[in-house]
Amino acid sequence: MAIVPAPRSCRYIALSYLWGGMGEEYWTTKANLKHRRRRGGLDASVLPMTISDTIQLVRLLGERYLWIDALCIVQDDPKDKEVQIGVMELIYGSSAFTIFAAGGTSARDPLPGIRPGTRDLQQQTSKIQGFHLAVPLVLPREAIASSAWNTRGWTYQELMLSRRRIFFTSHHVHFECAEDVWSEDVVAERVDVPWDAHPLRCNGAGGFTFMDAPPHWKRTAYMEHYMSVIGKYTQRRLTVESDIVSAVTALINVMTKGSDVAGGEPGEAF
Repeated sequence: MAIVPAPRSCRYIALSYLWGGMGEEYWTTKANLKHRRRRGGLDASVLPMTISDTIQLVRLLGERYLWIDALCIVQDDPKDKEVQIGVMELIYGSSAFTIFAAGGTSARDPLPGIRPGTRDLQQQTSKIQGFHLAVPLVLPREAIASSAWNTRGWTYQELMLSRRRIFFTSHHVHFECAEDVWSEDVVAERVDVPWDAHPLRCNGAGGFTFMDAPPHWKRTAYMEHYMSVIGKYTQRRLTVESDIVSAVTALINVMTKGSDVAGGEPGEAF
């Protein structure tokens, strides 16, 4: 429970969530940074439920380091903000996985299912002639599409840059990476089952960003990817409209470096 510089090559987890107009009482600032750097210096009593539940989850998973923007960026230090916003592609792209709090409308809301009473699943079930029948829950893709988290500008690049993702929605928890999708309500482990027979195939959030330079024959895919990213991003909302460039900078950085536009310099390419 302290704010520490990340040890070199450490394994860490990142969080993607909604601030939701919360006040400044839990932010890291110049005034409290020194105290928060001490062991136990991060006061759990001031943290909103999304963050406190995420800390609890990370502990349960046996992980040690967690990156959360409101805590790890000094909110009243423009220089620190500029530096960290400029490397978001490294922060989310290098995390072991990202936890997506997509079950509420603000940081005050819990991660559904972490604590008793934080999730109320409504699923119709019946027993007919000895058979138990149930209406299936919504697909992961549908659960995400209906969330407030999915409408925000900053969360879009956090999604696109994260290689492994654990989503907490009001319907269920699901995991996805570039290779697979698993949901807690479906038996989906692909043991000797081809990908085209996967019960959740193409039903995750999808949308992974090219992180490396593409082969020569695939370079045109970068422009198509760029057009898709900007098309989806500009449909989302920002609390502060002037954040529109900052909230997509990480994606632009990755695409510029990956396709080696203007020598891989985003400032020259865009």
